[in-house]
Amino acid sequence: MLGNVTVATVERSAIVPRAGGPCVLLQYHVERQGAASTERLIVCPSRSRGSHVVSGHGMVNPAGAHISTGLVLAERGVSFGRP
Repeated sequence: MLGNVTVATVERSAIVPRAGGPCVLLQYHVERQGAASTERLIVCPSRSRGSHVVSGHGMVNPAGAHISTGLVLAERGVSFGRP
């Protein structure tokens, strides 16, 4: 257990395309008693519930390990230029 959250700050948000409809990505910094982490939450529409659900969560823990579950984004750089 990492402890109680003392501070949480949203660092960025973005719309994430998905076949079932667009999702929202929230990346935030969390501070806990004696530890800090960067976390990502992906929230998507749910047709069966008529609202939104958490579809994925990931974090980089204080030791630098990446931990994730559910829908996870793989960001890639894209460059444009002449061949």
